[in-house]
Amino acid sequence: MTRKRGAYTESRLAVIAAARAAESAAARARATARRLASPNNSPKAKPRRSGDTAERAYGARLRRDFGVCIPEYLGWLAAQGNACPICRRMIVPGYSQTVEMASHRGPRRSGARIDVDPITEKIRGLLCNQCHTGLRMFYDSPSRLQRAGAYIQAHVAAQPE
Repeated sequence: MTRKRGAYTESRLAVIAAARAAESAAARARATARRLASPNNSPKAKPRRSGDTAERAYGARLRRDFGVCIPEYLGWLAAQGNACPICRRMIVPGYSQTVEMASHRGPRRSGARIDVDPITEKIRGLLCNQCHTGLRMFYDSPSRLQRAGAYIQAHVAAQPE
């Protein structure tokens, strides 16, 4: 009986599976040993505060993605009156903002989004999440936004009071 080239017998497959299982068990044991030996795992390790961690992570993301630091970001927000320039909703400064919504749901967690011109890649300003998403849905096209406004005006005028 001839065997296909490259084909494994069942016994060879079982040997390979056992070797892989042993390797993964050894790797898990090494990772556990490293984690237990870590200085952050000691009882004397200072517990992290989640707010500090979130602020550092947000600042790092601002620097990485936009080249902006948190004080500069907060300065832009203050220059806008801590409000979205489109919908005029209040945006509380900081990295974990809460925006007061006029809906029945009450406060909603959201922050000021940095609005970047897709062509020039320059920062235009800060918007609330909803307005930023809306601009993106209209592909930042002024003509599309004007047609959408005209459409809404036409249907608002036609509604009975």
